[in-house]
Amino acid sequence: MRLTAIFLSLAILAISCATSAQQPPDAQATVWIAPAPDQQPLRLERVDIRIDVDGFIARTSVDINFHNPNARVLEGEFVFPLAAGQTVAGYALEIDGQARLREGVVVPKETARVAFEDITRQSVDPGLAELTKGNVFRTRLYPIPANGNKRIRLTIEQVLDDAGDHYRYLMPLAFRQPVGTFTLHALAPLSAAKPTDLAASSSASLQFDSSGNLWQAKLARSNIQPQRELAFRIPKASNPVTVIEAADLVDPRWRSVVAQIDTGRADGSARAAKPRRIAIFFDASGSASARDLARERKVLGAYLASLGKVDVQLIAFRDSADAVRRFSLKDGNAIPLLDALKSLPLDGGSSYGAIDVSKIGAVDRVLVI
Repeated sequence: MRLTAIFLSLAILAISCATSAQQPPDAQATVWIAPAPDQQPLRLERVDIRIDVDGFIARTSVDINFHNPNARVLEGEFVFPLAAGQTVAGYALEIDGQARLREGVVVPKETARVAFEDITRQSVDPGLAELTKGNVFRTRLYPIPANGNKRIRLTIEQVLDDAGDHYRYLMPLAFRQPVGTFTLHALAPLSAAKPTDLAASSSASLQFDSSGNLWQAKLARSNIQPQRELAFRIPKASNPVTVIEAADLVDPRWRSVVAQIDTGRADGSARAAKPRRIAIFFDASGSASARDLARERKVLGAYLASLGKVDVQLIAFRDSADAVRRFSLKDGNAIPLLDALKSLPLDGGSSYGAIDVSKIGAVDRVLVI
């Protein structure tokens, strides 16, 4: 049977579990296979981990090679627990015993359902992935060749824990069976002080050394069974990175931006006075129809009700901004404003360049919805 890898979004992934009523454990990384007489367990031949830290973001690649010592093809389910805040950004699977990996793709729920049914009818076996409760990654593995190997690679992204003067990287690394060869390669910018190990996942601690413009740590062990989390501390630079920009892989003219924004209010400081003048920029593009607009209005109405008397400027924007609409709300009654939001036509694209705070005059607070 040919196999196609499909990395599906969270809502559709319940269809990917193995058909057996028995479920694999979630606490440790493993491949679960339904028990059978005279069947040997899969062997973890090799686990290669690479960690790249860029500012406050870490990307981790986990490359795992399994060996099936049995004389028949097996079907299994790979389970890999993630830490809080980690998300799977990539999933690749070895196809038809070839050395190359085929990358999965993320598709919407309904598209995934149709694709799953169409591919199955074509006698192509889809490789489906899911994130389950507790942030556990699962994927069905089939076929696992008789007396052969199966390889899978996960790409995991996370925003690092901010501990004030340093960031903290953490990933659970508990394996249910021993690993033949375990390698780890961690890289961090040299702009900060040397990272330090917090909880070595193997029999030796992680030692960082400078190499070019990077701190790097390497670890290689044989026949070990990692049972503890991998964790290290990365001191912040004197001028830490707060904005990371990445070009779109398909169209490099488009950019994605991730930013850490200081709220401007220290912990434990006095609560700010209630604003009396507010500007609201509301994204009324076509994609807004996919948002929970009723809930947005409910939350906004509750917030405005808590303010009592307030003057509001409403600016709907799409490819460009509409003219300002002004509302003087009394006694927390936001119904006129909420009705105006409800009646907005939703069309066009989102252009955040249309948000121009220089045209709204003096206000106490600006909200972007």
